Amino acid sequence: MTAKLTHQQGKPRMNVLSKSARLTRAFIASFLCLACIQPMVSLASPPTQEETATFNALKAKAEAGDVQAQEKLGEAYEDGRNTTKNLTLAEKWYKKAAQQGCAFANYKIGWFYSEQNKYKEAMPYLEKAAQQDSPNGLVTLGVRYASGKGIKKDEAKGLALWKQA
Repeated sequence: MTAKLTHQQGKPRMNVLSKSARLTRAFIASFLCLACIQPMVSLASPPTQEETATFNALKAKAEAGDVQAQEKLGEAYEDGRNTTKNLTLAEKWYKKAAQQGCAFANYKIGWFYSEQNKYKEAMPYLEKAAQQDSPNGLVTLGVRYASGKGIKKDEAKGLALWKQA
């Protein structure tokens, strides 16, 4: 369905689609979206006993204070790997790893806050990740400087951070 251009008072104007045409488009778009998602959803299966045991061992190490396990547990919760996807728990474990100096975890917490438009909260984590030479942290911090979100806009500094990454 294409809209026709008409001229009214010498200016091009696009006709508005009828309500039924808009509803039909919305239905088709929804159907196509579900058709793409359904195969992905149906391929997901519960973790095996071995995967559950691996996850539980990782969680025990993370709870004991192992920084690498904390970061990996954050990833597992973020991706839903061998467990149910849970971004709140992912953030919790990334924060624990970040408190112990994990550069990737600092980047991830900064990224989480940036995705929620909490730029002021993101900046300390992104700055720490950049100080630790995290490529992801450098790029994301560069984006913050270039866009001026969460910090005074400084395109030159943003470009320098991207080059450093």
